[in-house]
Amino acid sequence: MSATRGPSDPNVPPPEPGGAGPAEEQMSEEELRAAYEAEIKKIRIEHVLLEQVVTLINMGMRRTGLVPGTERERDPEQVRIAIEAVRVLLPLVEQAAPPQAGPIRDALSQLQLAYVRIGGAAPSAEQHVDDGIDQVGVDDQQAVVVELLGAAVRQGLEIVGVPTSEATRRQAAGLGIKLTTLDECPELDLTIDGADELDFELRLIKGGGGALLREKIVAASSNKMLVIADSSKKVARLGAFPLPVEVVPFGLASTQRRLTRACAALGLTGPIGLRMREGRVFVTDGGHFLLDCAFGAIPEAERLAAALEGIPGIVDHGLFLGLASLAIVGGPHGVDLLTSPAPITPARS
Repeated sequence: MSATRGPSDPNVPPPEPGGAGPAEEQMSEEELRAAYEAEIKKIRIEHVLLEQVVTLINMGMRRTGLVPGTERERDPEQVRIAIEAVRVLLPLVEQAAPPQAGPIRDALSQLQLAYVRIGGAAPSAEQHVDDGIDQVGVDDQQAVVVELLGAAVRQGLEIVGVPTSEATRRQAAGLGIKLTTLDECPELDLTIDGADELDFELRLIKGGGGALLREKIVAASSNKMLVIADSSKKVARLGAFPLPVEVVPFGLASTQRRLTRACAALGLTGPIGLRMREGRVFVTDGGHFLLDCAFGAIPEAERLAAALEGIPGIVDHGLFLGLASLAIVGGPHGVDLLTSPAPITPARS
């Protein structure tokens, strides 16, 4: 007859405090590797976030002109933009890197006081991302933002998101971010998205990922649109990135001919090709095709947008005009902030 020693058997040593008991299995090599990679990814995200926030605060303080030797750099509008950008990112810092939130909040308060000293308005209590509704974008920068939001949600941040693509929906849902639709929530507080190109007036080209229609609908439904991009996306004139035009499959050849003629009338010539992926025609989430227009330069984006909107068969285009209110552009020499030249009309009255 066999006997099994119970946990009270004096010959069985108790488990080490915090250690695994005799019945627990050790983590496999694959599980250890996955845990290690997850921790490294978290550290990288925290580092990128903190680096951007600190750069914004330092840049804003220099633009107050109150730091010795920076008197000629005074630019109250850039200070205001820096404050606004840091306030957008602060809730993410509070969740992703709690020990750093206090010092950053203190530094932001000092920046706000300096802004008031040079004639700026006193800060309000408004927060861009705080128990509000946040839409997240689809490119590499936005994937990092979604990861940060997921970490913040796990720490208690309450937000509701409207994803603009199936890829973003899957990522956000997998991270536990609460999602809704524009039918359920037709007015949004903030859109965070990327851009394939942006100019100094915050006109954008989007659609490289194939979700331009959803992205534009969501952006137009938001009070504010924040663009996050790297410096390679900032251009003096739009057009180096081929402009995506979303079209219905029916009558494709006819639509493309009218598109070509309308663009030629504006002096825009260049290849217009049907987007393919893995040897097949690319189909958007809405069931449409995309024509990529390689014009090289678009000198009059507003005129082109108006011409495209009058062509039957065109669903929408990748020109985002008058939608973005602020852009954070990161590069090897720091962060640039761009703001729209005219007030943005909010979605809410």
